[in-house]
Amino acid sequence: MNWEVRLELEASRAGLDPDVLAAHLAQWFAAQGVAALPQLTVTDEGHAETVGANFTLSAETPGQALDEAMRLLREAAADSAIPVGPLYEAQLERA
Repeated sequence: MNWEVRLELEASRAGLDPDVLAAHLAQWFAAQGVAALPQLTVTDEGHAETVGANFTLSAETPGQALDEAMRLLREAAADSAIPVGPLYEAQLERA
């Protein structure tokens, strides 16, 4: 079964440029062959408030899809030197 997962993690440092973050995440997802689009929320000052992505994932259960999305997003952030904190928001539905 395919799932659409929208996941956001808190940006753990102020002053992060959302355009740069989105570019790094998009490159990482493409290099890994992951079906995902970066999704960031921005403060009034123009800095990233959350770092996230919209994923399309195949999994037997919604919990497995959510776990895989979290793993991929945290790995992408770590490999791109993007500091992220705890889960901010998650949404999940059948694709």
